[in-house]
Amino acid sequence: MKRVLVDEGASLSIISPAAFDALKALGMKLQLSLPIIGVTPGHTWPLGHVELPVTFGDSTNFRTERIDFDVADLNLPYNAVLGRPALVKFMVATHYAYLQMKMPGLAGPITVLGDVKVALACAEQHADNLAVATEPQAPEAPASRASKKRLTSVDEVPVKEIPLGDDPSKTAKIGETLDAK
Repeated sequence: MKRVLVDEGASLSIISPAAFDALKALGMKLQLSLPIIGVTPGHTWPLGHVELPVTFGDSTNFRTERIDFDVADLNLPYNAVLGRPALVKFMVATHYAYLQMKMPGLAGPITVLGDVKVALACAEQHADNLAVATEPQAPEAPASRASKKRLTSVDEVPVKEIPLGDDPSKTAKIGETLDAK
């Protein structure tokens, strides 16, 4: 499954109704659930609660744990959110700057790599959803739409190479608009 947010600060794991329907096995039923507080203003009532097996790795080295999910339509750009209790079960070590997770597997450590472009797209979509949810009902002026900043990945930013000291083999890359000093 793609578009999964790993959130060490979340106290629960959430799956979207669309993702749940895609994964739904014969006889799988939702259990009653408590309201979700802190994700949206006020509280949200999930459609229900379900325990699903989650697997990381491949056929040579994998790890599977049963994770409790609340099925809730929270208008998030993610198919699922893995919260702290799920990460603790997997004994995950995360590195947000590199979009990596590491965990023990049957045949050694399992490394899960994130996708920067997908992460930026989700962050941008989430910011747009928040802006729409919090903006007044009056129509937005076209000029303010044009000035909206867009998140970019490293691949999209023009860069230039600058020398570091007297050795021409030692260089650094900086944004094209920055001064070398």
